Amino acid sequence: MGFVLYREIRDRAPSDWTPAERVVALMIADDANDDTRRSWMPLAGKWRRGEWVDGLTERTGLGADGVSKALQRLAGRGYEFRVPITTGKDGRPVFAVRGHSLDFRVPLIAPRPVPQRPDGDLPFSGLRADQRPGYVDVRPDADPGYDAQRPDRGPRKAGPSSAPSPQHLPSVKPSLLNQSQIQVIPPSVEGSRPKPRPVEKQRDSKPWRNQQAARSPTTSGRPDWCGDEACNPNTRRREDLQTGQDRGPCPDCHPAKARAS
Repeated sequence: MGFVLYREIRDRAPSDWTPAERVVALMIADDANDDTRRSWMPLAGKWRRGEWVDGLTERTGLGADGVSKALQRLAGRGYEFRVPITTGKDGRPVFAVRGHSLDFRVPLIAPRPVPQRPDGDLPFSGLRADQRPGYVDVRPDADPGYDAQRPDRGPRKAGPSSAPSPQHLPSVKPSLLNQSQIQVIPPSVEGSRPKPRPVEKQRDSKPWRNQQAARSPTTSGRPDWCGDEACNPNTRRREDLQTGQDRGPCPDCHPAKARAS
């Protein structure tokens, strides 16, 4: 439909048009005929011959008042998109009456002026900016004989070194250089793998149980607790003090050992 007119509005719309004015003009141009520049798109969507037809309000996302105000502002700028039907008693054009909908026509828009380049009057010579005559390098370490494309051609001044000068190095006292004061750490024979830490002797988290067992009276048929630190007074079984593993029944105070004896 209005492919050519749509691009005409897109490429020629003045820069002072608001977004609402621009989108209204684009939607009218998109629906208009490229030859007649006319569009019969309704202002609001409606049913036509059993089919729903979107209007300007649906395609632009604006309300009816927003579309009308955008068309009025465009007319005030000299771009009248509305087709007048008649003239009123006051001499002003009438665009819509009862029984006649609003029609649109895309006006002619002059092309936007193309901004001129700052150096548009100078032909392109194919040279970089630093190769053009009159170019002045303002860098403090600039070297006219250095070619960035071929570093092997032309000299280049050495830039400031990041290494400190000898006068800025701190002085070292001779006494600090005594070999007897230097500690040499020999390399590990077994490699870089650290040695495992020795397992500390586990302490009884409940030391009161030994005291309670010692104070508790001996039941019939059960021998007294032997008092060994590795013996559990409740179960009468030996435990490893480091790993806590069960070592079996206590040979001194376990009831089974007592009955066997």
